[in-house]
Amino acid sequence: MVGHRPLKPFILVRIQVPEPHKNPRAIEGFYITTIFDNIKAMSNSSPEQQKSLNDLLPYGKDLLSFCEQINLFPIAYGSLAYIFYANDKSTPINDIDFLIPKERFQDLLSLVSKYSDLRYEETTYNSIKVFRGDLKIAFDSIEDYLKDIDFKTEKADINGHSFTLVDKETLKEVYRRGAQTIPFKEEAYRLKLEKLT
Repeated sequence: MVGHRPLKPFILVRIQVPEPHKNPRAIEGFYITTIFDNIKAMSNSSPEQQKSLNDLLPYGKDLLSFCEQINLFPIAYGSLAYIFYANDKSTPINDIDFLIPKERFQDLLSLVSKYSDLRYEETTYNSIKVFRGDLKIAFDSIEDYLKDIDFKTEKADINGHSFTLVDKETLKEVYRRGAQTIPFKEEAYRLKLEKLT
């Protein structure tokens, strides 16, 4: 298409990590599945989705790198995990949602304060939003957003950027709860659940 650079193909690699909340770097007992059918699907992403990924993924990786300096290992969920599991190539990504322990919120705020190009916003719903210009990444309390969920994680390589995601069943449970408790998002969550089955 005129005005759009051709997209480079990539491979998504999925790794399931046992009990990541006990050992964020654990890889013992993992399995790997290379998802070849996703190469075509993701390389045919809509221009809107591809633009959002091109902007957000490097920013997300920068924040993960900063967090690693203080031994904080956020887990992605929300839209980023959704497009990976649902193979959805049309939904634009407005932000990236991470999960971290609530007890590390102050450490995150102290870290972000060291970077002049970042700003943060505390919320009343157990979440911190971190901005770089118009780009937004949310850090949500894992104790509140995954309350009573026995979750697992998977490693995902998306456009050459590696992220730790909640597993698919956990993501589905998050959307089920959201559909029941957030009326204005009920329809959107139910549509996502249909694509995740």
